[in-house]
Amino acid sequence: MKIPLCLCTPSFPYSFLSLAGNQIRQVENLLDLPCLQFLDLSENLIETLKLDEFPQSLLILNLSGNSCTNQDGYRELVTEALPLLLDLDGQPVVERWISDEEDEASSDEEFPELSGPFCSERGDPAFQGFQPPQSPPLPCGT
Repeated sequence: MKIPLCLCTPSFPYSFLSLAGNQIRQVENLLDLPCLQFLDLSENLIETLKLDEFPQSLLILNLSGNSCTNQDGYRELVTEALPLLLDLDGQPVVERWISDEEDEASSDEEFPELSGPFCSERGDPAFQGFQPPQSPPLPCGT
C-alpha cells in the first residue's frame, strides 16, 4: 500500500495527536487537520462516532476505553470510513498489511513508526521521551 505524502499546513504541521483521558464526549473539528496520521482518543466518554469528522489521512486510531467501541459492527464501520487505517485500538487492520513476500518484493519506503505497539497509557515507558517521527510533508486527503 502506498501512503500519500501530505503537504501540511503551517497552522498544524504535525501528524500525531493524543487526547487520551480528557472526558471528550464527541469528535468534531478534526477535518481541519488533514495531515493527522496518529490519533489517540482512548479513555474518553465517546458514545457515538461521527465518522465523517475524522480526517481520511489517519493510519492509527485508538478509541479503546470509549463506549462507542461496543457498538455492533464498530470495527467494520471505522475501517470502511477510513481507507488508510492500518491499526485500530492497538489491533492491526489485517487486510491492509502487506505480506512478508510482498514486502520483500516492494521497494517502497518503510514506516518504522508503525512497527511497535501504539500505547497511550500514562507513564508507559514506551512513551517516555516520545517524539513524533520527522518525515517529509504529506499530501492532504482528496
